[in-house]
Amino acid sequence: MALNRCWLVLLALLAGQAAAWTPPGVSARIWQGSVPPTNPVTPEKVALGRRLFTDRRLSGPGKISCVSCHDPRRALSQGKLRLRRHDGPLLRRAPSLYNAMFLPGLMWDGRAPSLEAQARIPIYNKDEMAMPSARELVRRVRADAGYRTAFLAAFGGPPTEPRIMQALACFERTLVSFDSPFDRYMAGQANALSARARRGWSLFKGRGRCIVCHYWSPVAPLFTDFHYHNLGVWDGDMGRFLISHRMKDRGAFRTPTLYNVALDGPYLHNGSIGTLRDVLLLHAYAASPDPKLRPLHLTKTELRELEAFLRSLTGEGARHLSGLTQH
Repeated sequence: MALNRCWLVLLALLAGQAAAWTPPGVSARIWQGSVPPTNPVTPEKVALGRRLFTDRRLSGPGKISCVSCHDPRRALSQGKLRLRRHDGPLLRRAPSLYNAMFLPGLMWDGRAPSLEAQARIPIYNKDEMAMPSARELVRRVRADAGYRTAFLAAFGGPPTEPRIMQALACFERTLVSFDSPFDRYMAGQANALSARARRGWSLFKGRGRCIVCHYWSPVAPLFTDFHYHNLGVWDGDMGRFLISHRMKDRGAFRTPTLYNVALDGPYLHNGSIGTLRDVLLLHAYAASPDPKLRPLHLTKTELRELEAFLRSLTGEGARHLSGLTQH
């Protein structure tokens, strides 16, 4: 039975091998550089963060948790066309958390520089989890005897607001996915990909020009250039401009990673495209303000080949992830 990759991380930690363990396909230098020395990952923090991630008490009304919008069945992303808050719609959908620990800027506009910083944003945002204050958050967590014991084991002290965010971040750093058929193919297992998917990989690197933005290399196999692009899907959201204040960033959003993308729909920052095929059609035929993105007029056969390749990026851990339900 395939194991969720996050628990492989935890097993390595429990065995005292955290310094040596890295996700398959990622260099030790990148892995170690992505874990801040101020918040080393430990099994106690991971277990605590997992519980916090599923706890509805972290929202003001007590109705939703982190897992409400990061659905395990949808590669830890939001599966609805429109992300919904506790009392109405939101403009942006929650992106996948897989491999988020490697990103230098989190959220669609890159406003959060770390997982610790990112955790604060939805918890206190009145349009998302709507926790009224840090004081109320800590009060609720401290009221739980199990949490008091767990924080003592993980941090050597009582629950505090920074420790809550650190525990959430530690759990999220275990959500890595590099165990797909494509990864096995690149490791030398020639039959891991179908002939159609192999042709799709060639298109991805070549005439399809997908790799221009969804950059991949053996050292950094994340399928992103870490930049922000305007696809021409204008819905009034200013995107990265709200952070950079540069006109070229109007309507631009972070290039998402592609691991588990077949499970990650609906697509784009606002969930306005329902299927993987329709995303490919957008890239193949639609005009874009970004000079890197131009219509490619791919054939139906080429589109099927690209889709087969993208489906080969589904990791076994993501396919079988279970047990994350809110409480």
